Amino acid sequence: MGSSNDELYTYLYAISQLATCLITLIVIPPLTLISIYFQKKILKSYRIVRKTNSKITGAFNEGIMGAKTTKTLVTEEKNLSEFKELTNEMYKSAVMAALLSSVYMPIVITLGSIGTSLALWFGGNKVLSQTISFGTLVAFISYTIQFFEPVKELARVLAEMLSAQASAERVISLIESESEIKDSQEVIKIYGDSFNPKKENWPEIKGNISFKNVTFEYKNGEKVLENFNLDIRLANQLPLLEKQGLEKVL
Repeated sequence: MGSSNDELYTYLYAISQLATCLITLIVIPPLTLISIYFQKKILKSYRIVRKTNSKITGAFNEGIMGAKTTKTLVTEEKNLSEFKELTNEMYKSAVMAALLSSVYMPIVITLGSIGTSLALWFGGNKVLSQTISFGTLVAFISYTIQFFEPVKELARVLAEMLSAQASAERVISLIESESEIKDSQEVIKIYGDSFNPKKENWPEIKGNISFKNVTFEYKNGEKVLENFNLDIRLANQLPLLEKQGLEKVL
């Protein structure tokens, strides 16, 4: 009879421990879903931040290199307005990324505390009913706290990790990007490319330079020049302005 009672007690003890464990782990599914959601949102925000930062750097470079042209054409207000739009976009994206990062950490801590509280509540009832011992409950609570510590640490560094990932993606995309406009193999064979130019094959330009009704396009339907006419006399220089205001000299 005593042996049967011992076996029953052992069985109930094991069931109680398993139930306490399951009660604690009930917060894992929502924690996983929330982590996936915030990871996507934070990474998306940091990608926008990196991309906008590149645009700001480009606009800053154009502003310095084309300062003389900007003064000549009196486009300071237009350039300033465009720069303000970029900085506002950068500000909104950075604030959103910081907001999501700051909200994620308290949510993780709250869910971890809920899991620990559930284990304490359920285990406390089992201690009162003498199904498990008080020492077992203390040990289990300690293990529960240790279980959630790595999750909290990951939440602390998640923003930095995703920011680094977004930066790395930006760098890799620039490295792997291919030029949309390429010289044909025949041109490269004769004149070389940007890395290995064959200057000895470049024709020497003497005298005046004339363009008569020149139409040119890199891609079909995207004309760069149409019915372009220009005469540049020997020893003269002619400034050309791009749409962005940068100056080229011929």
